[in-house]
Amino acid sequence: MAGLPASGISAVTVTLTVPTPAAAGSISVFPSGTTWSGAATITFTAASTQQNTVTAELGGDGAVSVRNNTAVALHLVADVVGYYTVGPAVSGGYQPVPLQRLFDTRAAGSQPVADRATVTVPVAGRGTVPASNVSAGMVNLTVLSPTVSGSVSVFPAGTLGDASTTVSFIAGQTEQSMLPAQLGSDGAFSVRNNTRVALQLVIDIGGYYVAGSPPAPGGYVPEARDRVFDSRNYDPDGGWFTAGQLRTVPTLGTPLYYDDGFSTPHWGLRAEAILLTVVSPSRAGSISVLAGDRDFDGKATVSFPAGRTVQRLVTVRIPPEGTIRIRNNTSVTLSVIADIEGYFAGVQNRLHVADIATVDPLEVAADVSCTSASFCMAVAGSGSDGLGRAFRYDGSSWSAEFHSYAAQTAVSCASPTFCVGVSQQSVSTYDGTRWSAAVVVAPGENLISVSCASASFCVTVSQYHGRAYVFDGTGWDTGTVLNTQAETSAVSCPTASFCMAWADGWYQWNGSHWSGTAIDAGSGHVSVSCVSATFCQYVTFEYSAVWNGTSWLSTRAPVNHDFVSISCPAAYACIVNDELQPSGWDGTEWSMPIIRIRQPLYIHVSCPTVDFCMVIDRKNGYRLDS
Repeated sequence: MAGLPASGISAVTVTLTVPTPAAAGSISVFPSGTTWSGAATITFTAASTQQNTVTAELGGDGAVSVRNNTAVALHLVADVVGYYTVGPAVSGGYQPVPLQRLFDTRAAGSQPVADRATVTVPVAGRGTVPASNVSAGMVNLTVLSPTVSGSVSVFPAGTLGDASTTVSFIAGQTEQSMLPAQLGSDGAFSVRNNTRVALQLVIDIGGYYVAGSPPAPGGYVPEARDRVFDSRNYDPDGGWFTAGQLRTVPTLGTPLYYDDGFSTPHWGLRAEAILLTVVSPSRAGSISVLAGDRDFDGKATVSFPAGRTVQRLVTVRIPPEGTIRIRNNTSVTLSVIADIEGYFAGVQNRLHVADIATVDPLEVAADVSCTSASFCMAVAGSGSDGLGRAFRYDGSSWSAEFHSYAAQTAVSCASPTFCVGVSQQSVSTYDGTRWSAAVVVAPGENLISVSCASASFCVTVSQYHGRAYVFDGTGWDTGTVLNTQAETSAVSCPTASFCMAWADGWYQWNGSHWSGTAIDAGSGHVSVSCVSATFCQYVTFEYSAVWNGTSWLSTRAPVNHDFVSISCPAAYACIVNDELQPSGWDGTEWSMPIIRIRQPLYIHVSCPTVDFCMVIDRKNGYRLDS
């Protein structure tokens, strides 16, 4: 199937739709090549379209079986929205298990769930589910032919839950919903009957999520429910959710940093599990849910009949903007609610702000370079004596300022005992104790960027005239003209035999000479960071691209952002600063912002490893740890 690997898949998440069946009945989904257990996956009534998003285990041939349990032929639509890879039980990973019944009020010795009662359903230790280290169970909850309309709520055992509902239903119609039920500390979840009559409930489990922070892409983390959209509340920007409206909804529920405290959005966020509720629509219809960077494609995500509240769990990819789009496909105004239930992580654990400290009391810090979590060097513009100023980070605090002479505009450190700083036409070198006096290496030029692969190889480039100067461990050459018409410059050198430089065109250093071509470019700021000769990433206003060793491939950057600085410790981990906040690259796309900066100007970042970054604004240093 298009978009899916040919092998290595353990389960798929599929939205199944049974359009207007001629008779009441059900269908069942189970691994291909196995025997039907008798459990129904979707139950429906005659002439009423029914949907359920299910996670289905694959058989050995990479397929699922779908069984029609009714007495008539059915139309069936199946849309794959994601998949899980085969692998060991790692944190955040999904492990399918043979379908097992966890709870059935019809079983001998059992009784219906009473009005307003709460029951606890153990998951950990049941069947092939481990007794510990389980964060959520993928369960299919069935409410059998309720006598009145109502709802049930699912929440971790041992908690009070909230006032929101998880599955709604109408009188006389069996309702089913598959969802990841977050577990409490005792390995169980609770189900509360919110109606005024007793209910017959059946709950089956088809898999579970391993607890812990995901070390690999695709790992799932359940969270406390977070409401991100409720169209019953008038939106002064978007109004009511009217017929045909396509509404963009921010889903980043975790607050960013402000002066009164800070917390951390999700690093490497790839997708979210969102519970959608359509409340008592006056007409039958549907809504569509898309990633925030996609346009409506004509496909319905949740269909509903008139007068019936419908709830469905959907998985939505989250683009760099951190938004989803919801479209009202009906001819009437709708009441729609969206609650985040959890998220699927990117390749890295999230980075968080471990410390914030003042670097430069004068608020003019210009650049930073780190070699490890215990050494960074920040440089700043000249003080009252006309000399540059530097600040050294030792892993816990910043030193008082000391003279850095020409190191005022940009800095690059190859080790704690070797750094090079530049400003205007001069450079200065740091030896682990002090900075050298300024040395003129580029008469009449304005050096703007520097990169050192080692203590015996550095390159600095000039603004406006596109010249590059190479340091060989003893001295600087006289410079090579890259592009005399250049207005902006940047450089990154992961090794002495490869550099990527920007001078209104891309130029490469192969260890002995430069090659490249000027292009028709504007004067926007460019920043570039290279891991090797086969991976670089550059950013500029509303644009980013990856170098694969042969060519630049466009990567869709967060829109309306003017990027200032990028640092890539690995091909799957980059941090970029813009005029507002740093965001992360996880090897595929940009993530949510990590933190909002107090001083939204002149922001720079240095990440020597995937587990540590230092971000500076004009005044403060923000230590980011994983």
